[in-house]
Amino acid sequence: MASIQQAERVDPSYPDPHFFGGMIDLQDRKDPSDAVTEFETYLADHPPSDMLPEVQGDADNRVFYAIPLLALLIWWASRWFPDKREFLRTGAFVLIGVGILYALYLLVA
Repeated sequence: MASIQQAERVDPSYPDPHFFGGMIDLQDRKDPSDAVTEFETYLADHPPSDMLPEVQGDADNRVFYAIPLLALLIWWASRWFPDKREFLRTGAFVLIGVGILYALYLLVA
């Protein structure tokens, strides 16, 4: 990461160090807030268009992986709200359905 930070200092308008810094923050450091900052800086620096699909794909994957976990959390938390249990469980099923539709979309697109 030190070499990436040095590259950012040498030429702050060069987009690549921000992209790779964001990937390190997201995947290795598990720090999505710093990763978002790096990716926003990367996109603001008008990167080459051939790199944009990789950034978009990584963001799509994060959303895709979060859907089942969120549905499971809603399902699990529904026991704390007995009067809203059916509503919350229906919401969890809808979220799973959206995740399945999204997965199909990714297969077709």
